[in-house]
Amino acid sequence: MREATTRVLAEQPQAALQYAASEGYGPLREWVAERLRDALRTKVIPATVTTPANTQIHVEGVPATQDAAFRDASADLATNFDRSPGTNGSYTFNMKPNIQVQLKADSVVQARQTIERRVNELGVTEPSISQQGNSGNQILVQLPGVSDVNRAKEIIQSRAKYPVGRVSVGLPTSACRG
Repeated sequence: MREATTRVLAEQPQAALQYAASEGYGPLREWVAERLRDALRTKVIPATVTTPANTQIHVEGVPATQDAAFRDASADLATNFDRSPGTNGSYTFNMKPNIQVQLKADSVVQARQTIERRVNELGVTEPSISQQGNSGNQILVQLPGVSDVNRAKEIIQSRAKYPVGRVSVGLPTSACRG
């Protein structure tokens, strides 16, 4: 889960950080669901995996004859999810409350660190960036001496940019430009 959270926040920080903490984040759930789909494909278990709710993964269509194989294939989810059996080969995995709390906390810390890096681009001499609120899920940014507030907001809210280029094997670096 930590790996998925880190990847999602690195690749889509603005989108990831604009949700209410209690809502969960779709791409993170989808990443976990895709891992389960891969495990089921590997064991040749014909089942449908969906993410109907913010902290749930639902599985339908597990044949009774493959129930033990399904439980084995889904065992790695037990660390972060509670499995509840349904009827006719269906299961619901609910994210454990302690995992939800930890993911929320990790998300806020990572958001604060991202904001700190971006504020450093502004060259502010003594910025103050701190977590606030009852559960520490709010971030207070104070930038003394900054006159262009809109520019500061743009930098803080900007998306990460990853350069994309062609890599050619065997050519000098100067030949790979463009």
